[in-house]
Amino acid sequence: MISSNILAFYKRYNDGKVFIETLNEHINLCLEFFKKFEETRFWKSINISLKEEYVKFAIIYHDVGKIFYQKHLIRDKEKGIEYLSFRGHEFISTWMLKRVLEKRIKKLILEGLDEKTVADIELLSKSTQFAVLYHHHAMDIKERLNELDMINIREFTEEEYQILSKEFFSIYKIKLEDIDPSFNNFLCNKNEMNKKLKEIKFNVENINSEIWRIYNTKPFNKKVMLTFLLALIYVDYKASKTSRSHPEEPPGFFINVINEIDNYAYF
Repeated sequence: MISSNILAFYKRYNDGKVFIETLNEHINLCLEFFKKFEETRFWKSINISLKEEYVKFAIIYHDVGKIFYQKHLIRDKEKGIEYLSFRGHEFISTWMLKRVLEKRIKKLILEGLDEKTVADIELLSKSTQFAVLYHHHAMDIKERLNELDMINIREFTEEEYQILSKEFFSIYKIKLEDIDPSFNNFLCNKNEMNKKLKEIKFNVENINSEIWRIYNTKPFNKKVMLTFLLALIYVDYKASKTSRSHPEEPPGFFINVINEIDNYAYF
């Protein structure tokens, strides 16, 4: 399933209803909901420069790992649905985001930023990675990470890769090869894909360790990182509920919890 749009969600029911959301649509909807989150006391209590810029990195990149899964179609006859499975995408998203931010920080350091600003940016960078890595934390991160290199992700043809690459650039304004020069090689080769997933799994384990080291260093770090995570969970679930819900499905417990933020977070 490769179209000219990268999909963030696809589900087809036996009753004929189909729910499709592109990655670009989901990002834009999340950014709209962030305007509301900006007014909460949670967000206003964080006193650090550039926080808006960096939380938007988390929002924009939180589902970027789904580009790996555009052909990962699952048919569940028992439930009467077919859908794209994105299980484990948050790990690939975190890996890609880290590489983007590392290049950005190196560039900023070369521009001669003062030590305080560099320290703030490094904390914000870790906060974005923390948010992306844990935005599906309720689904058991350890189990999902252990399964990452066992997921049967289908490789792309060269033509499909070119479509994917073009759409990626239209969203992120960078090339896939700018993140990893071997993207073309491993997305179009099953054996190389499996090797890359093992590499990503190892890298994410290291990212996770470093994130928790920073988290436990200072109470302020915890506050910033948890607020970034809350912001991403809020906008992600609000956006998903807006665009992906079958009218006959009851709202889940978690979205009801998220809605409580609207009731109590503005005083």
